[in-house]
Amino acid sequence: MPKGLKLPPQKQPPSNRWLEDANTDADRFRKIEILARGFDLPMWEVGERYKGVYNAIRDRNWELAEYHWDKIRVTIDVGLMKRPMRTQNSEDMFLDGPWKQMDEAIKSKDYRRMEKQLTRTPMSVAQRCGSPNADIPIGTLRGVLTSHRTCPTCITGTNIRETVKRAAAAIR
Repeated sequence: MPKGLKLPPQKQPPSNRWLEDANTDADRFRKIEILARGFDLPMWEVGERYKGVYNAIRDRNWELAEYHWDKIRVTIDVGLMKRPMRTQNSEDMFLDGPWKQMDEAIKSKDYRRMEKQLTRTPMSVAQRCGSPNADIPIGTLRGVLTSHRTCPTCITGTNIRETVKRAAAAIR
């Protein structure tokens, strides 16, 4: 077993039956927890799907935009199941406001409305950004609504308040 995972040594020799080879059910559940990870993997998926939404809107592929937008909600909800202490902030800052607004815009199939919502979402977060997580280092947004196929949320490194301010300034 890799030392970095800090699991107890297992009695069975290593095999492709990694879950069945665990010594106890508790060890099996710990392995599943490690495999499921925390909130980092869901947030990566949200970023990738956001790129998909952005590009689908640019291509006027409403069904694909809606598909990815719905998956963003599911992905965040699954992440919150694993990290329930983040639920209130996620709902207050995104799920109960900007997510619903963009969902309605996508369902309207109105390109201008979607484009406007894409540019308003960072502003909405900036207005609500008084949360305890506001200073978590997460990155700086670059490439906002450029002419080539980049996502408006390319990450480089600062805190969320600065990120939102820079995104809002770039959009204006």
